[in-house]
Amino acid sequence: MCGIIGVVTPNKGGDPTATRENLEILLLGMKYLHRRGPEGQGVGFINPSQGTIISAKANSDKEKEEFEATVKRMAFSIRGTMSLGQTRYITDARFAEDGNQLDKEKLEANTQPQHLSFDDVGLEGLIDEGIMVHNGNIRDKGIIKRMVEKAGHISDSIATVDSRYLAELMIQRRRVRGNNWDASRDVMKTLYGIDGAASWGFSDGKYLVAGRDPRGYRPLVFGSVRNSRVFVSESGFFREATAVFGSAKVHYGRSVRPGEILLMDKDGHFDNHLLFDVSEHGGCTRQCPFEDVYMKDYMSHCNQDDTSAGNVRITLGMALVRRYWRELEGIDAVVPVPRSGISPAEGVAQESGKPYRDLLRKPVNDADARFFLDTKTEKKHRFVVDSAGAYGANLAVIDDSVMRGETAVEMYADLKDAGAKSVKLFSIWPPTFFHCDYGIDTESKELIANMLIQDGTVKYERGRPVQYDIDLVNREITKLLRAKVIEKYRDKYGDVSDLEVFYGSTDMLQENLTTKTHCLYCVTGQRDDSKSLYTPPLPMAV
Repeated sequence: MCGIIGVVTPNKGGDPTATRENLEILLLGMKYLHRRGPEGQGVGFINPSQGTIISAKANSDKEKEEFEATVKRMAFSIRGTMSLGQTRYITDARFAEDGNQLDKEKLEANTQPQHLSFDDVGLEGLIDEGIMVHNGNIRDKGIIKRMVEKAGHISDSIATVDSRYLAELMIQRRRVRGNNWDASRDVMKTLYGIDGAASWGFSDGKYLVAGRDPRGYRPLVFGSVRNSRVFVSESGFFREATAVFGSAKVHYGRSVRPGEILLMDKDGHFDNHLLFDVSEHGGCTRQCPFEDVYMKDYMSHCNQDDTSAGNVRITLGMALVRRYWRELEGIDAVVPVPRSGISPAEGVAQESGKPYRDLLRKPVNDADARFFLDTKTEKKHRFVVDSAGAYGANLAVIDDSVMRGETAVEMYADLKDAGAKSVKLFSIWPPTFFHCDYGIDTESKELIANMLIQDGTVKYERGRPVQYDIDLVNREITKLLRAKVIEKYRDKYGDVSDLEVFYGSTDMLQENLTTKTHCLYCVTGQRDDSKSLYTPPLPMAV
C-alpha cells in the first residue's frame, strides 16, 4: 500500500509561476498521501521543454524534516512543470530490519521514484533517462528482470522494486524505437502482457504517462487543480485540494479505468487509451475490497465510484450488528479503534442504538502509524485511553480488521488498565488466512487466522476456497488472543475471559460491497488466475 501522484502544469511562456503551482499541488498531495505510505517519500521534477529530470528521496527522520525545503530548491533549479511523487508503505520485512547497513541501502534504493539514467550508450537527440512511481506488485517481476538483462542495457541501480524494472523496459524500448518513439503507443506496447496489481506513473522527460492494471486491483483517479492536470491514488485528495484552493479551482474527474493509460504533454493536453480490456478475453475486473475497508481515506470514493469508502464501512458496521446482536447485549459503549474503526463504529452505534464513545487515541508521535509487518509492532502499539469513560464499562471495540492480534492484545491491556470491565472486539473484515502477493506481503504464518489452518482446526485444499464455521473461528481466535495476553502479561488481568473477538463473514462482505467482482484471495485462498488472459509481452523491437 503506497500512494502516488503526478502533476502537469501548462507553461507555454516559460512563466516561473507554473513551477510554483506544480510544487504547491505536489506537496499537498504528498502530505495527503502520507497515511498511505509513512515510511519513505520521494519526488521527481521534469522540465519537458528541456527534457531534464531531477529527483530526491527521504527515509530517515532527518531527511523527512528537510524534505520540503529540498524539494522546493530542486523544483525551481530546473523550473519543473511536471512532477511525480510516491509515499512508501513497506510491505516486505526484508527492508524493515534495524541495524543492517545492506537493508538500509536497499531501503534507500527501493524508495521511489525510480530515476534511472544511462551514460554508457546514447543516441543523438535522445535523453537516456526516465522516472517512474508505482503502487502495488508486479506478479511477473522475474520475467521482466530477465527481459531487461537480455536486452543488455542495465542501470547501476541496486533497487529490486518493480518500478525499477518497468522503467528500464520503457527506456530500452525508447532506445530501440529512437526517433520513432511514440510515448502513448510505445508505453502501451511495453506494458502489454505484464501481469500484476499496480497503478503507476512514468515520464520520459517529455510526457507524463499514468495507468492502472487491467484488473483494477489498485486505485487511481484523475482530475484538475487550478490550471494543472493531476492523477493520484485517491479521490479524497481533491476534497483536500478544495479546502485549500476553493471549489471553483478543483475538479474531480473519475477513476482511471482498469487497463486505461493517460498521456499528458507539457501544455496539459490529455489523451487516453485502453491498454487491455479483460472483458474481451473472458475475464472481469478484480478490485481489492481491502482498499475500501482499510487503505483508503474514508472520504475517498469507493472502488465503484458511487459512494465513499466511509459509507461502505458504515454499512459493514451495521451488518455486524445484524449478525451479532446477541453478543452486543449488555454493551455500554461502542468504541472505535483510532482512525481505522471510526466509520464501522458509527454503523454499529447507529444500528444497535448503543452510545458511541471515542475513548481511544494513539500517542501523538504515532498518530498516523499503521502497521502490517510484525517488525513494526514491537514498540509502537500502545493507546491513550479516556479512563473516565472506560472505567467499569462493557465495551464493544470496533476495527476494520484483526490480522496478527498484537494490536488487539495491547488495546485490551490499555483498556483494562483504565478500568474497563469487559472488552469485545469486532472486525468488519473476515478472518484473513493468506498473505497477498499483490501489495501486502505479510506472511501467512504471521496471520492469527492462518494458525487455525496450521493446527488443523480449519481445513484448506489449495485451489479451493477455505471452508469454516465463523462461530468456531471466533471462538478459536478468541482463545489464541487470550493466550497472547497471558503470555505477555501473565496473571495481571486474571483469566481474561472477558476478552472476545467477532469477525464479519465473507458472505457479509460480499453482500455489502458496491463492487461484485473483486479479489478475496486473502480470505478465501482462491484466486481467479488472470495469467491466462494475457498475451506474452511484445518483443522490444516491434
